[in-house]
Amino acid sequence: MRLEACAFFELSSVDARQPAASMARMIADSWQMALRTERLSAGEARQYRDAFEHADAEKALSPG
Repeated sequence: MRLEACAFFELSSVDARQPAASMARMIADSWQMALRTERLSAGEARQYRDAFEHADAEKALSPG
């Protein structure tokens, strides 16, 4: 996971890793429902998939 900005927030990479992973999990678990709540069709929601499902998102969800 890329944590270069953690020093800007006065956090060590160790201290930043858990909140970042939690946030990544929350986004991964909720983006589709959020778009449904905004009444996007399935086709419209698919257009946003690449913004939420990509290699960096997978890295954020993986341990280590």
